[in-house]
Amino acid sequence: AQVERVLAEPVGSAVRCVVSAADLMALRTAGLAALAARELVARGAVTAAVLGTGPPARWHLTTLARCVPAISHITVCSTGCGSGPLAGPGIQDWLELSGIGLTTAASVADALFGATLIVVTGEEASQLRSSHLVRGAVLVNAADRPMPADVLAGVDQIYVDDADLLPEHTHRGLTLSDRPRRPAHLDGRRTVSATLRQVLASEHRGRDPFDDIVLVELLGAGRLDDLACAVADRLATTGPAATLSRRPVNALPSR
Repeated sequence: AQVERVLAEPVGSAVRCVVSAADLMALRTAGLAALAARELVARGAVTAAVLGTGPPARWHLTTLARCVPAISHITVCSTGCGSGPLAGPGIQDWLELSGIGLTTAASVADALFGATLIVVTGEEASQLRSSHLVRGAVLVNAADRPMPADVLAGVDQIYVDDADLLPEHTHRGLTLSDRPRRPAHLDGRRTVSATLRQVLASEHRGRDPFDDIVLVELLGAGRLDDLACAVADRLATTGPAATLSRRPVNALPSR
């Protein structure tokens, strides 16, 4: 049966918190996307784009704005059947007070024009083309679906959140190699440069050079795992705002 609610009971605390499973998974994924952006986006002003609809895309929008420094503008684009506007009045007011511009684009191509950070959360993934990506862009795939072959062939570096999940995602055309090469192809598949944990632990130097186009595949999107439980505990003890400002490094997969 599908889980609809999660009860968080942090150890040593009398506080209990019931969280929507869908929101918890969306927040978990949004946190990882923001973490990847903080580590891999090029220095300087960041122009971001969020492609998707509904609560997952709204979590990504607010989390990026709160947790990724130097974002100057965010463009949102939803071509699917969403549930309400991506950014309600409260979010718009908060972005304005934070000095972050917000616009809505009618097409994926318009949304990605000049974007150096792109987060895809829904069916818009199928509309991406390599020609949409500027040099130095970071593309985060949080859509739980593969990137088009054209996009996969056009990126220079690929990172994943959890290498142990690669066997479950053979349809994404990725493989793990101890010695990634440029161009990163092995037996017709793209090789993964590193995991996010390796970058955070300084076991991998991260993106280099900075004009490379980087793809981050969040293979664990939509999972209720240890990281989701850590987020639930944080929600129970501190509330959403404090949860968004925390980097859950210790809860990342070990590889």
